[in-house]
Amino acid sequence: KQAEPVVTTVLNFKDVFKNEQDQIDNLCDVNELRQVIAQMTDFIEQMPNCSTNDGLYNIIFQVDTLTLTDSWSRCRKRVEQFYNLTQNIIVTEDNNCYFEEESKEWLADPCCNIELGWEQCCESKKINKTITQIWLKEAAEIINDPKLVCGSQE
Repeated sequence: KQAEPVVTTVLNFKDVFKNEQDQIDNLCDVNELRQVIAQMTDFIEQMPNCSTNDGLYNIIFQVDTLTLTDSWSRCRKRVEQFYNLTQNIIVTEDNNCYFEEESKEWLADPCCNIELGWEQCCESKKINKTITQIWLKEAAEIINDPKLVCGSQE
């Protein structure tokens, strides 16, 4: 059985740090991290309501920006121990332009060349997109991972 992706329940870390010394050793402030995670959660919860790619890209940008904060950076290594990333290719349709500007393909595509849009329709095309999914590790997986044993340094 595969775990649910971490989209609706962005990372809950109350058990990540076992004691105050753990926080000091990692220079990670759990309260600051919780605030960053709450902000990320707020942004991610808006994703299903996005009606445009621009809106979605704006949310992704906001979440990415939060990963640049000191609070996240100081806690990043500890946080990353508790999830796996998987990349998958999906087939989707859109009408964006993926050709280099002024190339033969760009000139011939009404989705790229706005002048062609007066006489031709910009039709959606099937394209392959790589998506990254975040999966929380299952408790058994964490317990059996030698890198995650208490006191291990990496």
